[in-house]
Amino acid sequence: MLSINLSKHLCGPVACLCYLALAHSSPAQTRERKAVWLDGKDDEINTGLDVVRPPWTVEMWIKGDEDHWRASEVLIASGRYAKIQGVHEIALELENGMLCSKAANLKAEQALDKAWHHVAMSCDGNQTRLFIDGAQAAISDSSLSILPSSIGNHVDPKSVFGGGIDDVRVWKAALDATTLKQWKAEIPTAKHPQRESLYGYWSFDDMNPEMALNRVGRAPLYFHARNGRLQYYGNDPHAITITQKHPDLSKVSERGFLFDATEIRSEWPIPAGSKDVPLGTLRLIIEGGSDIGKLDKLQLHIDGHKNIKQLYLHHSSGRAAISGAALLKTAKLASDDSITFSWSPEEAPNFSPGIHYLTLSADISDKAQPGRDLKASIRSLSISGESVDFAKDTASRPNKIQSPTSDSGDTLRMLNWNIWHGGKHLGPDGPKRILELIKASQADIITLQESYGSQEMLAKELGYHLYTPDNKANLSILSRFPIKPLPSQQSKFQSLVAEVSLPNGKKFLLADWWLRYTEYSEGSYLSPGEDTKHWINEDSKLSTKEAKAIIESDLLPDNSSRKLPMILGGDFNSCSHLDWTKAAAKFHGGYGPVAFPTSQVMQQYGFSDSFREIHPDEVLRPDGSFAVIYGHLQYARIDFIYHKGCKILDSEIIRTHPQLDFPWPSDHAAVLTVFSLPN
Repeated sequence: MLSINLSKHLCGPVACLCYLALAHSSPAQTRERKAVWLDGKDDEINTGLDVVRPPWTVEMWIKGDEDHWRASEVLIASGRYAKIQGVHEIALELENGMLCSKAANLKAEQALDKAWHHVAMSCDGNQTRLFIDGAQAAISDSSLSILPSSIGNHVDPKSVFGGGIDDVRVWKAALDATTLKQWKAEIPTAKHPQRESLYGYWSFDDMNPEMALNRVGRAPLYFHARNGRLQYYGNDPHAITITQKHPDLSKVSERGFLFDATEIRSEWPIPAGSKDVPLGTLRLIIEGGSDIGKLDKLQLHIDGHKNIKQLYLHHSSGRAAISGAALLKTAKLASDDSITFSWSPEEAPNFSPGIHYLTLSADISDKAQPGRDLKASIRSLSISGESVDFAKDTASRPNKIQSPTSDSGDTLRMLNWNIWHGGKHLGPDGPKRILELIKASQADIITLQESYGSQEMLAKELGYHLYTPDNKANLSILSRFPIKPLPSQQSKFQSLVAEVSLPNGKKFLLADWWLRYTEYSEGSYLSPGEDTKHWINEDSKLSTKEAKAIIESDLLPDNSSRKLPMILGGDFNSCSHLDWTKAAAKFHGGYGPVAFPTSQVMQQYGFSDSFREIHPDEVLRPDGSFAVIYGHLQYARIDFIYHKGCKILDSEIIRTHPQLDFPWPSDHAAVLTVFSLPN
């Protein structure tokens, strides 16, 4: 007999989260559990969570390695780009093996041994407490705000934790000793008294060389823990997983149940005429030792259904990729905007323990009108006759139909992207993720920054022309169409200029830029009391000065007589005065208006910001591009596609993989602009 316990969760920017628990009467079973193992010197695991203010709790299981305890081994900290006034950078650590929080003036009396231990820290706004194995170990009258963005380290190799970490949980509630002790070895189901407050949860059972799944998906972008290294250019291996031997965590004694059902929608624009493009995914996390039955019905609602020629529903386990997934159903939409997929018991997929994905994709009509919205959402799901309804989500952004690709060059798609040291921070598959995303963009022209060894592979796999100083260079231009490199008077580390010739006979100048960065663009604007005149002065001496020099020496002289359209893509490392207005101050630490000079200089030379041209309302579209993989940094837009003499058809900022549960391989978002050249 199945039982259902449904609890509605909050809706986020790209998904609506629901909770459903189902249980069979099958006997209890056991299975292997995994933990992550850190090397104590270079491993970096980032959660992507935002700042958490009281009340809160962080908890985890830890086991030291065979070496002696070091002077400091960090357990929870803020990580990179996180010097925020009022937020303590290191929340919880070990000092010579003793659990402590220097920020809260707390320290356990004795060092831990090298067995598995459950440790926790909570703050209710008046007092902060430490717990070891469910018992209170220390208390102080203090109140802290923390940024739980980094597990097991805080940017310093000398303080990386060495050993095993498991079942990390972050709560927006202050859990007491009784609750911690009761649930420390149990999966936090709907029966947990604070289940609604669970903000981040990583069991590491599903961890791979790239990431570990956030099993509740409550962060700004439903972040997962990224598996990386502190030394960007190092060769040390990423953190690995081990079989969890602790008796309290190695058993799964519950019968099968659906722990979490999360609807995640793609934010990618979709060109008319696209084939089998993802619209959204339903992620199911099944816990316990037995399956929970078979899928028998899925009901969907689709806004803009007239733009769709064919729908596909795919099922995969473990990873959200359509490639290699099983095709469950195809369908054509009639006049209605709702559709129901149903299965007989013989053909329905069986939901065994683990992670399952139901991904909806579509063929888009080549006559779909650019600018129209397209949005697919789940209304209900039925497993073995038991149904759960999903809340109607009006908050998430719909997909936009874009102009189709054009072999003639009448319509051009351009992608600008800083790919973060060649995309290598995700390990061996990082450059592969870069390639996947460029292909998904269907871009004709790509301007890259921080190419660093990946550009030749990318150009070869795409079959594109390549202009780069060498394969280790910072900048590179990839193009479907022939490109003619032009001389640059400035450093080719900062400026590449080329002439692009299109099949329709038109030509334009294309530039790829990287300008020097300033401190405020890395997040200091999140602290109060900053002097914005200092930021403006920084820009004036660095990015503004360099932008003027490149325009004057590399663009204007060559184009003074021909008057070709010009397009600039780049990492400007400075923000825009069009974003930092009084109305949008709430997105920028309360600062605004701020008259950033680089963006004003671009306007003075006649260049238009393609994204802001299409999305002039900086409050409705406050999108950022650096560094969106960190939850507290979502609104600093420093990557741009500028143009002069073109018509902009659409422009979007992209920061998620279209397969949704694949990690974004860069610390920068990408800018995707569709434009046409004048006759």
